[in-house]
Amino acid sequence: MRRWRYWLLGLAVLVAVVAARTHLRRQHPALDPVADYSSLRSNQWGTKALRELCAAYGMQILTWRRSFEYLSRDVHTLCILNPLDAFSGAELAALEKWIRSGGHLVIAVRDVPREQSTSNGPQLTATHLLLAWLGLVLKQPDMPPRRTVLVAGACWTAYSVRRLAAPEANELVWLGDSQKIKAYLLERGVSDEALKTLPRQAGAQVMGRLTVANPPAADTLPQGALGLAMSLGQGRIDVLGDANILSNKYLGEADNALLAAAILLPDAPARLAF
Repeated sequence: MRRWRYWLLGLAVLVAVVAARTHLRRQHPALDPVADYSSLRSNQWGTKALRELCAAYGMQILTWRRSFEYLSRDVHTLCILNPLDAFSGAELAALEKWIRSGGHLVIAVRDVPREQSTSNGPQLTATHLLLAWLGLVLKQPDMPPRRTVLVAGACWTAYSVRRLAAPEANELVWLGDSQKIKAYLLERGVSDEALKTLPRQAGAQVMGRLTVANPPAADTLPQGALGLAMSLGQGRIDVLGDANILSNKYLGEADNALLAAAILLPDAPARLAF
């Protein structure tokens, strides 16, 4: 009998600890250690401030928890921030169809491993698969990253964006060719088996670039961009190479909020899914 009391006491303590941690994380976002850039999280990595900014200016916000195969014109804008879950071929095909019919896709990524092991063998990670689908690769800046970078370009002209708080400042490079992308990834250690999951490209075209002002000497690749504005059919795609730009920690610094507003607020009062 005494043993059962100990078990019950231990269970009660465990429940109390879990409840206390949940409460503290809700009240004190800094205690939340999960770095998934979710629009529902209020810690430094989360993007809840971006969600609230869009809602305050008339966007109708929802959280997308289904396959992209269920996307319809009821959703005008879709934000994919630091994707973690793999995308199937059917999802990419549905996403392409949705964009071509007038959808607006916003993507912000980080420099994560290019390959992962799964039960089906090595595969490209979600970030690099999605970029390859758009004809893009990601590279780290040639110089050590700085917290704030000067930028130039005319991607999004609603506001004057001159400085960005971008602690990683990864660069997007448009290669636009599956063989070039495959060669680039092979040179950086991606296995032949993982490259079997390289998707068919959607056919998006680059319309504008947001670059680092006064970049260092170019290497063998074209100059990279911190942000790209792309078109696909009747729709558009905006891509940022550093998801931190839209995070709670950095959204209020430099011109980050202006950049977010220039990308997203022209769609108001459309429905926006995170």
